[in-house]
Amino acid sequence: MGNKFRSIETKHHEERQAFFEGLKHLDRRAFLRVAGISAGIVAGMGKLTPQSFQLVNVAEAQGEKPKFSFAYISDTHLYENKLNDRFVRAILKAVDDVNALDPQPDFVLFGGDLAQLGQAGELKLGAQILKSVKAPIKMMVGEHDWFLDMGELWRDLFGAPNYSFDHKGVHFVVLNSIHEGAQLHP
Repeated sequence: MGNKFRSIETKHHEERQAFFEGLKHLDRRAFLRVAGISAGIVAGMGKLTPQSFQLVNVAEAQGEKPKFSFAYISDTHLYENKLNDRFVRAILKAVDDVNALDPQPDFVLFGGDLAQLGQAGELKLGAQILKSVKAPIKMMVGEHDWFLDMGELWRDLFGAPNYSFDHKGVHFVVLNSIHEGAQLHP
């Protein structure tokens, strides 16, 4: 006597397995046709944005508050240029892409992990690169930026890790969510 009902998880795994089995039988021409159709749908929805940053549009649901946009850049994980310039090239592209926007976003929110190892050279390099952004920058700290000196250089370069600001009727709160240590209880 078999169970005629299947769980959602079982159905999901069966559908996933069937999908991957079907991919094994997809020839090059069919793959290109599916990929082209998918790209066309995404482009038609206006969902193509540069990969180096995310543009966020903010609209107030009620009242007369104006719409605005901000760019979001995060997790650049910079090494000093002499060690690895791949990440430096990526943040330079993000800065160029944001600076090329017309109209410019109201501000750029940097989401943390500017540095990879939290070393002074990495943070200073990131600060120097971000100075070329046309829009004002609001910084958030990441754990990679913090632990080497517990945020001392971060504060010198970018200010307090916890702050808030108002912009066109929206209140933003930036918090340092890095856990600096746990208390042990016997």
